[in-house]
Order: sequence, then structure tokens, then C-alpha cells
Amino acid sequence: MKVYEVEPLKQIGDIGLGMDREEVRKTMPEEPNISGSRDHVDNYHDGGLQVFYDENNKVEFIELLRGSGFTATTHGINVFDKTAQEVLEVITKVSEYNQDDLEVGYSYVFPDLELSLWRPSIPEEGEEDGKYFSTIGIGVQGYYSATIGE
Repeated sequence: MKVYEVEPLKQIGDIGLGMDREEVRKTMPEEPNISGSRDHVDNYHDGGLQVFYDENNKVEFIELLRGSGFTATTHGINVFDKTAQEVLEVITKVSEYNQDDLEVGYSYVFPDLELSLWRPSIPEEGEEDGKYFSTIGIGVQGYYSATIGE
């Protein structure tokens, strides 16, 4: 199984933030699937890995989706294998998330790391739905932190 190491402010796997679109395509073993109306996004692994580009075709955001046939690790843990609570316990030792975000509970944004975690629901007692994060993403410097306090 492919393992993608998530390194905030740097890269996911071999895809670096700020990398040129053609460089990204050369590093990937498959051709990207490009969404019709979203020509600034390349999808790999059937949409399990999304690479977003700025107006200069430089990588500005990378996102991984749970259940896409690969492992995502950061700060020494498998993000999609651990519960959301376990992931938060590890990452909040490194940085705090934006507690003023209206989506907290579903979405956790760590502005100092330009990292986000998302799940579609918050689990009720004893339920599995929402127990794990569905996505992890990282952005370039200022991707999230520039909007804090606006």
C-alpha cells in the first residue's frame, strides 16, 4: 500500500507546495483526472489525491481522502487509521487549531501548520460515522493563516 507522508508547509509524498504542475505530473505514476469545470485541480487515485494550483500553475493546496487505497501519515501517526480524537491529541501537541472556526467539530484548521482535517459528521455516542477524519490537507504559507482574524 502506498504511504503518503504529510509534511505541513512542505509536501505530501513527492508533491511539494509551490511545485510546478508539469513537475507534479512527472512525479505521479498515472495521468491526472481533470474535473471539467475545475481546471485548477488534478485528481489522482480516483480523486483520493487532489492537487490544487494557483493562477501560475503552482501547487497551493494538496488533499488526501480516506479510503482511497493508500495511507496518510503525519507526526508519526496514520491519520486515517486513528480516531479523530487520537489524531487531534497528537497534532495539538504541535499546534493549536482555530477554535473560532464555525465548522469546528467537522473541520479542524491549524493555521500555524496550514493544515486541515475534515469529517462529514460528528459521531453520536457509540456510532462509527464521523469517528475518523475523511480528509487531510496542507496549503502554502498564508493559505489558512491569512484569513484568521478577518
